Amino acid sequence: MKILSAVYNPIAYDGRVQRACEALSEIADLELVCPQGPQVPGLPFKVTTVCLPHGLGRQIRQHIRFMQAFVRRARQTRPDVIHAHDYFLAAPGVVAAAASGAALVYDAHELIIHGERKRFGSRASLWYRLERWAIAYADLVIAANDDRSRLMCEHYGLRTQPLVVRNIPPVPKENPQRGTSILKRSAGESLCVYQGHISLKRGLARLLTAMPFIPKNIRLIIVGGGPDEELVRQEVSRLGLEGRVTIFGRVSRDELHEILQDCDIGLLMYPYEGLNNIYCAPNKIFEYAQAGLPIVATDQPPIAEMLRTYQIGETFGRYDDPAKLAARVSSAIEHRHLYRKDLGRFLADNTWSDQADSLQRAVLQVAAEHRAAQ
Repeated sequence: MKILSAVYNPIAYDGRVQRACEALSEIADLELVCPQGPQVPGLPFKVTTVCLPHGLGRQIRQHIRFMQAFVRRARQTRPDVIHAHDYFLAAPGVVAAAASGAALVYDAHELIIHGERKRFGSRASLWYRLERWAIAYADLVIAANDDRSRLMCEHYGLRTQPLVVRNIPPVPKENPQRGTSILKRSAGESLCVYQGHISLKRGLARLLTAMPFIPKNIRLIIVGGGPDEELVRQEVSRLGLEGRVTIFGRVSRDELHEILQDCDIGLLMYPYEGLNNIYCAPNKIFEYAQAGLPIVATDQPPIAEMLRTYQIGETFGRYDDPAKLAARVSSAIEHRHLYRKDLGRFLADNTWSDQADSLQRAVLQVAAEHRAAQ
């Protein structure tokens, strides 16, 4: 069996796509089409990169160039299955499947349907309309959690509820040669860590505002990249938090795991605007748990349910003031030994191998049904 997969971003920055392609390469000859970017050594599947144009009006030309390359590769390779990732490739996936006679698997990384009070801008409206048109042609739709699967099924009137493949990273291998921590913890100091997209709108502004209410022996570690890194540094200076906040740039997955292991609790912050944020599907919760960290998080339904079910952390609400957020952080650090008790059960119940098995079975079934129908 041959699978042609495609994603509209460099593979180096997309762990979900890497994991899905690795799983499917175990049952098929898989090729991934993606834009040019940093190479990832040791991938067990072929990667075909597309050089995208630069200059004025590049966004439209980039999409057209990539779609043409994707469809052309589908015609050349004649795969059994087209695996289109994210809403950028929902419609191109339909075209590629039709051009090659393949079954179509559409993996919806994001939830782009709107709530009752939410109105789209012109660009978001275009992607939404293209997904709404394309999803009816998919032989299999994949969503990142149960809530998203249910909402997509209801909103688009799908006959079959999307398969849930959760964004669970594999447990990192321990480094036997690991040296001393780069965090240089002082005596009596506790460390809380935020890792992910550095954007004030995603909750970092709220977190920094709470820092003056958090005991001074608790230091905040920020790891990641994003558009607001300089603004965050300015906010740290404005609030007089120098020495209480340490900011790292983007690090490799192995480096991230080592940093997390040296912290005491992990912080998970999501905004509340849009259904995609309300019904979020964060992989960070698993990365924290794999490093042995209890969690303090915003109370979106998927996050709150996991923390409540397994008793692995605390949540705070949308309208809680900075002092209440600070109290949650202090409480989680104080009771971290209790929250760590169920981290093993949480990880045992949530493994990537289970998700990979479900994905493999579903794609094999779709391919077989498509062949039988021809």
